[in-house]
Amino acid sequence: MVETQRTGIGVRRDVEVVAAIMCFALLLFFATLTLYGAGFQMEAAISETGTADAAEALFVRNNIAAGRATRYLGASSQQAAVHPRTVTKAAHVNKLPSARLEAVQPSAANLSVLQARASRLYASAWCEAVVLGFAAICLYVTAVVSVVSYVRQRRSSGKISQTRASSVWTLVENLPVGVVFVQNERLYMNRIAEEITGYSSSEIASLSIWFRLLYRDSSAEVEDLYKNDRMLGFPKASRVTIHAKDGGLKQVEFAACTNNGGEIWILRDVTEDCAANEKFRVLFEHSSDAHLLFDETGLIDCNNAALRFIKVADKSALLGKHPGTFSPPLQSDGSPSREKAMEWDRLARETGHARFEWLRLASDGEVFPVEVSLTQVPLNGKLVLLDVWHDLRQQKKAEAKLVRSEMAMQEAQALAHIGSIEYNMTNAEAYWSAEAMRLFGIETANIPSSPDKIRNLINVESTGLFLSALKSVMHSGDDTTVQVLPSSTDSGTRYLNLLLRCEKNLVGEPIRVIITAIDVTDRHHYEESLRSALDAAAAANAQLEAEIQMVNNQSLELESQKHELETANQRLHDLASRDGLTGLFNHRTFQERLRAAMDEGAVSNAPVALILLDVDYFKRYNDQYGHPAGDEVLRRVATVLASVCTKKQIVARYGGEEFAVILPSTPLGEALAVAEQIRLAVQSSSATAVGVTVSLGVAVCGFNSSAAEQLIGEADTALYHSKHHGRNQSTCFRAEHSPVTGLPKAA
Repeated sequence: MVETQRTGIGVRRDVEVVAAIMCFALLLFFATLTLYGAGFQMEAAISETGTADAAEALFVRNNIAAGRATRYLGASSQQAAVHPRTVTKAAHVNKLPSARLEAVQPSAANLSVLQARASRLYASAWCEAVVLGFAAICLYVTAVVSVVSYVRQRRSSGKISQTRASSVWTLVENLPVGVVFVQNERLYMNRIAEEITGYSSSEIASLSIWFRLLYRDSSAEVEDLYKNDRMLGFPKASRVTIHAKDGGLKQVEFAACTNNGGEIWILRDVTEDCAANEKFRVLFEHSSDAHLLFDETGLIDCNNAALRFIKVADKSALLGKHPGTFSPPLQSDGSPSREKAMEWDRLARETGHARFEWLRLASDGEVFPVEVSLTQVPLNGKLVLLDVWHDLRQQKKAEAKLVRSEMAMQEAQALAHIGSIEYNMTNAEAYWSAEAMRLFGIETANIPSSPDKIRNLINVESTGLFLSALKSVMHSGDDTTVQVLPSSTDSGTRYLNLLLRCEKNLVGEPIRVIITAIDVTDRHHYEESLRSALDAAAAANAQLEAEIQMVNNQSLELESQKHELETANQRLHDLASRDGLTGLFNHRTFQERLRAAMDEGAVSNAPVALILLDVDYFKRYNDQYGHPAGDEVLRRVATVLASVCTKKQIVARYGGEEFAVILPSTPLGEALAVAEQIRLAVQSSSATAVGVTVSLGVAVCGFNSSAAEQLIGEADTALYHSKHHGRNQSTCFRAEHSPVTGLPKAA
């Protein structure tokens, strides 16, 4: 990888190599030309040597003609004996054509001049040949030395460059982001880039492969955008979606720059960040609580729940307004909403968080309570307030119902002179009923913080008994009764029977202590009267003991009556709201729940669906198998309905063999799917092996409580259609399903 990268980066050095090779070639070319010139001069010198020999031969011939041949020949013979070259020259001259010899028949003076000129030409030609030959040799030596020196320099610089490239690539490999080098349409990736894409550098060797593997169907479009950004010099970073090798999609931040004719890409995997942002967006948009973001200029953004709370269709109608705008003029404590909202905003900006209850005003004039949570959060480089509204309408209704129940319990306790005390050991909370505080003669501010501190409210004589009973019940867990005297009461001496009970967790640690205080002062007075009359008469004593026993029985009877009263109330409630045969809601409760569901649907702008179902051929089944078997079928169908439907879906017996299912916040398509699920469950139930089936009709309401009868009629019409078109089917209400006049309804 390092060597490949070094080669890719060292293109400029390759250009230097080409230039050096061209210089070496020029040196060799000039050396060759010089050597060729030297050879040419050598040929000229040889030619001039022949001319000098010819002149010398002519000179010898003239001397012979002049009568000096003997002496010359003698000298020549002596010279030939000593110098063989003279003989060779003579032979060469003799070989010359006779015409040439005859043409050069100079005089003695001309022969002397000719001989001198030939000697000069001979010497000049040989000198030039030697000089050119030496110059050629020098050029060859210079080229060889230069080549050797350049090779050594290249080897040295190559080692240094390789070391530098290795260091740089090691740094790039250890970067926490992906790095891609692009040069001459080739790609080189570091380890992080290979992890992001899932491909190695050998698998993505070029730009075309990069776009084809990572962008697939949109590769052409992305490549065009890339080329446009490359022409502009990659002005800004961008976020792209790539296909990793494992088939998954990844979000990658892409930034690039050009360098030495190539490109450097920086890649950062932001898939997890994008997923986190998407989760926040989903939570923000789909939360049931209203979320609003605002600053000093007003509302910046809000979710769909806020639009439902304020009952507006478009978010643009709220932008720029302060959340306090959606409030009545005065709050529940009488303070102006505007001033109080500004005060809460200031507190949230100072402390970072504020929580309080608030009255909100919807666009239709409805005033409703919410719990507001203001939190200071960063957004786009500045701090804004996140305003969360939690609807308290249902909670307020439950609290009012609880208050009514507590008032009824307090009245019952006051009538029976029974007080209740409860201590939660896990969170150190204490609850004293009003009757218990009256029996002990204390105020709310003086309630003991733990059970053992009740001893401070008891007469000293009874303290030991109480602490012993408390220790026993917390140790053994068995209920314990002890009689005590409150230390001081406004109505004089009072005697109380305390029934102690302790609840423990799985490891045997006490988690709650419950004390029931019963006023037995009257009984105690009876006992004292009996004691004073013991000496008077045995009969009076027996009668007194009977009366005491009667009082005890009355106390126990009161407890029993209280329990029976609670059981009777629950039974009355069940009898009033439940069907005795199937245990489902009865017709009256169905009507109440249907209207309540439609009211809630109108507030939240959600559809409410209704399913009516009827057991097919039920009358024939009753006639064939008897009414007890028919009742068993109804109970089993009710069991199937309870198992198929969720807790939010209300199941009731509408009457006879008809049942009804209320589906809040359910569109028509989902309601039809539930109806089919019910039909198939009844048909495939092992409890209905005799072939019992049901026909169903489905309808969706029009968002107002006055349309309940209309919704029931539409569902009944759809059921009617199912019954008269083959039974054992589900039908959605349509106008064309209205029954024809005079057509009897099937059983």
